[in-house]
Amino acid sequence: MAQSTKNVFKALHDLDLPDLVDNKNPYMAECQSAAWDEMVKALNDSKLFPKPVYKRAVQSRVNTLVKAYRTDDLQNKVKSGTEEQYG
Repeated sequence: MAQSTKNVFKALHDLDLPDLVDNKNPYMAECQSAAWDEMVKALNDSKLFPKPVYKRAVQSRVNTLVKAYRTDDLQNKVKSGTEEQYG
């Protein structure tokens, strides 16, 4: 069986990735593309992945994590009933 050529994001990566995004803050950077490139370089230098990661994969994973957090956060607010508006 041939080995996959893609990296797989695991729970370990999902814990480290938001910290890196928080430190670099590519969404608020003057040059967003350069900030993402810097993050990808940091990830590749850290050797967390067996193969190099690419900017598009990192951006996609960060967006997936943010969306999951917002969905879960909204569900918790609705369950708690502490806010009049949810969103």
